[in-house]
Amino acid sequence: MKINKLWVTLFALIGASAVAQNTFPASGNVGVGTTKPGVTLDVNAGSANVAQVHVSSSGSDAAMSFDNTASGGRNYWWDSGSGGAGVGPGNFTIWDATVNAARLAINPLGYVGIGTTDPQAPLQVQGNIFSNLSGIGSYLIPDYGIANAYTQGLGMNAYFDGTNWILPSDSANSGGALILNSHEYGNITFFTFPSQGSSSQSINNIGSYARMVIANNGYVGIGTTAPSANLEVNGSVKLTRGSGASMTFQDGSVQSYAWTGVLTGGDYAESVDVIGDRTKYEPGDVLVIDPASEGHFLKSTAAYSTSVTGVYSTRPGVVGRRQKTDKTQMKDEVPMAMTGIVPVKVSAENGPVEPGDLLVTASTPGYAMKGTDRAQMLGAVIGKALGHLDEGTGVVEAVVTLQ
Repeated sequence: MKINKLWVTLFALIGASAVAQNTFPASGNVGVGTTKPGVTLDVNAGSANVAQVHVSSSGSDAAMSFDNTASGGRNYWWDSGSGGAGVGPGNFTIWDATVNAARLAINPLGYVGIGTTDPQAPLQVQGNIFSNLSGIGSYLIPDYGIANAYTQGLGMNAYFDGTNWILPSDSANSGGALILNSHEYGNITFFTFPSQGSSSQSINNIGSYARMVIANNGYVGIGTTAPSANLEVNGSVKLTRGSGASMTFQDGSVQSYAWTGVLTGGDYAESVDVIGDRTKYEPGDVLVIDPASEGHFLKSTAAYSTSVTGVYSTRPGVVGRRQKTDKTQMKDEVPMAMTGIVPVKVSAENGPVEPGDLLVTASTPGYAMKGTDRAQMLGAVIGKALGHLDEGTGVVEAVVTLQ
């Protein structure tokens, strides 16, 4: 019936034209405004700016048909009117008559629908959108979307009915998701919703389903819609076992394991200032108080020094710091072990060192030796040797217990 309206209109248009300008040559082509039509219907506006073909109807709709089904193609209609089942009046529709389905619709508000004849937003896509990113297929499933002065959204198996967000019936129990660019929720917010089962349901208290937000100041929140730092997580954070994951802190230190109550070293050390070039100090050096510079330390240089305070720690378990200066200056300080088990430089200048010997400062700078003069040992003992040294100098482990 629609095709008959089309030809009636076209024949009326042709009949209204000058006879000399309309031709039906042996080719079967029809020309309007030309005597040499190069296609089935050739309309030439001549000197006019626009060539127009006007299709009108006093009935329910006006349509044009493009039928290529005879050669395995499709039969498409350009339809202004009802267009078919499910198409509202006043729509402009591209209709696939081969399968009796609308492919694109523009409603009287100017909203465009692809895969739907009743778009609820300026652009609504019912079905999949496919984009090929460097050969990798990616899919979005925006069933419905909304746009107004305050909010723009993309719903994935969730749609806006003009008042509320709706999660439709879901036999697959897959739930739904939503991305909103919203003033209310902090620019870009990601939501997920549990399945509503077999019945459609309004999503009440939508804010409780917010999972992640990117705020307008660039802050990212997970489990919160008001992040107060570059990344704020309201809940637990898990680093996957065996992934090699770690956390890097602002001082450049990296931690890949959690605090278990077991130290990575065997001693407690204090970060202290030393006199002279720090690079001249090394782990195992015995340190004493510098009498000429308050709050500073230096290598021991005399036997049985009662100013002994500790040992340059090789691998401190805990490092304390009493300094008021910025922590970045710790690179100019040394960790001085004050208690615990640490390697200590020792000298056999006062006899071989055996496990259990009390250690005191030696005359060799930075070294300890076995203490034998009980009269000089009060306040001069560094700790007890755990290893032995028969001659010369070396390094042994010792329990640092200042006495």
